[in-house]
Amino acid sequence: KFGAVLGEGTATGCNSVTNPGVVLGCNSVVWPNVTVTGVYGPSSQHR
Repeated sequence: KFGAVLGEGTATGCNSVTNPGVVLGCNSVVWPNVTVTGVYGPSSQHR
């Protein structure tokens, strides 16, 4: 099984969900109540 990989400085909001296999680059931001799937580069924003 594989979880998520979060880069250094990445922040996730309350009730946000990272599905298995998610890769978030360094300094990314996931806003509250957001579900993230896929692979994203550095400094990405998810609303």
